[in-house]
Amino acid sequence: MQADGNNLSRPLILLALSRLTEKDIGELSEFFRKNTKEDARIVLRQIENYLSTRKASAEDYDEYIDDTYKAYVEDIYRNIEHNTQLTKLSIRETTKSLYEFLSIEYPNRNIRPFNTKSGLRSWIARLLSEVSPSEILHALAIIREHANDAPERSWKLR
Repeated sequence: MQADGNNLSRPLILLALSRLTEKDIGELSEFFRKNTKEDARIVLRQIENYLSTRKASAEDYDEYIDDTYKAYVEDIYRNIEHNTQLTKLSIRETTKSLYEFLSIEYPNRNIRPFNTKSGLRSWIARLLSEVSPSEILHALAIIREHANDAPERSWKLR
């Protein structure tokens, strides 16, 4: 995709993945009309710095995450719950397996283990800052596949 000789594929794909509303697109367009490239670069770097330095908490999930991002979190949450039903693994076992798989698969990313104190949704939100929803869903599918290959347990996990 070319526009005015500049390759816009990557930024446009990222914008499309963010599922902007018509209002968001209008506001973004207005921002770029009113500001210079340097202004936009400064604002983007400030946002990146903020996101990389703050510590996520349960309050962050509700206060700072937009509806589109919450939809991704909820989708992953439902998939983790579904995985636990299919595999008979607990949430803790599923998140541990997910953490271990993603840490091995993506060693250069800052993936942290699940902490029950911060909650599953907050953990998923932090996880999505390092890996894409499709990468998480792929990992869950592999975990499910391997768990179903394991011999039946003679006891049930709580």
